[in-house]
Amino acid sequence: MLLIANTELSSAGPLEPPPGPVAPTPGPESRIPISPETTPGDSESLFRITQPGSYIFQQSLVGVAGKHGLSIETTDVTVDLNGFTFRGAVGSHDAIRSPLLGPRVNLRIQNGTLTDWGEDGIDIRTNTVTISNIRVQNCGGAGIQVNGSATLLSTVSSANDACGITVGQGSRIADCISEDNADFGIVVGSGSTISGSIASGNGDWGILLQGGSITHSTASQNALEGIVVMRGSVTNCVANSNEQAGFQVSDTIISGCTANNNGWDGILAEGSCTIRSNFCRNNGSRVMPFNFAGIRVQGTVCFVEKNNCIGNDIGIKIGFGLSTIAGNICAVNGVNYQLDSKNVIGEIVSGFSDGGSIGQGTGSWINISIE
Repeated sequence: MLLIANTELSSAGPLEPPPGPVAPTPGPESRIPISPETTPGDSESLFRITQPGSYIFQQSLVGVAGKHGLSIETTDVTVDLNGFTFRGAVGSHDAIRSPLLGPRVNLRIQNGTLTDWGEDGIDIRTNTVTISNIRVQNCGGAGIQVNGSATLLSTVSSANDACGITVGQGSRIADCISEDNADFGIVVGSGSTISGSIASGNGDWGILLQGGSITHSTASQNALEGIVVMRGSVTNCVANSNEQAGFQVSDTIISGCTANNNGWDGILAEGSCTIRSNFCRNNGSRVMPFNFAGIRVQGTVCFVEKNNCIGNDIGIKIGFGLSTIAGNICAVNGVNYQLDSKNVIGEIVSGFSDGGSIGQGTGSWINISIE
């Protein structure tokens, strides 16, 4: 056994370290505190960042009248509020701004609260911005406004005097909340995605997506439509108790969604849409002459399939066009189906809500009407 051990030791590498100084072990990225000494301001801003790097708040800070809070004037910057609050003053401007213009600036803002600023909470004029774990509230302008592409994660914008969240093309919104803002809740440019987000109590549309996909999101109690999507897809979303339509879609696929208790239509479709496997209940009946629908189609070529519409002014209403209507169930609406004859309509089989046979029709094409 000793001979084996000695043989193993003799075959190992040298035990002496190589000549020369020992290289230090890499450590965490150094962070620059935001303070008058390290990030001095100017006549427009209380603090300015003019060099790339990672910056951190070491305490809560308060703005002053007539100035922005923090101006980011270079690329490749991280600002960590470190759980603190950056509070505005009467007559202050934006909390955090970046006037830079360019294709890729690479900014990151995270972990804190911006409140009571006279203008916007965050106003970024460029692309490649990530905002995470930020709360923006009670600002005199928009909560968060990014002109270019942005990623927003786990962020809340509430009670601001303009839009809650506005971002440009190619953006991603995930697990965010926009509530009780005076204007739109969430506005997102084309080629973008929204997931797991909420817009409620806003003074205009809840969510506006100008091309892209939205999934597992909710819009409720907004002053106009709940969710508006153009040229995209809406999947497994909910629109409840909005003053106008729950969903307004154009050239879009909407599936697996729920629209309840909206003042106008549950789903209003324009252009060419696929409307499949949605549930629409108790929409309309707030505005004379009570002719809103669970699903209303104003487009030319739409596919309306396997939807359930219950207790609306009209179950499914489709005007002139070449739409296909198949496999739907409409029950106890004011009128179950109101369809122009030029459309392709599966057989409508009638029944009664107190039970009994619904007729002789069979197959996936039949539409069921329960009085």
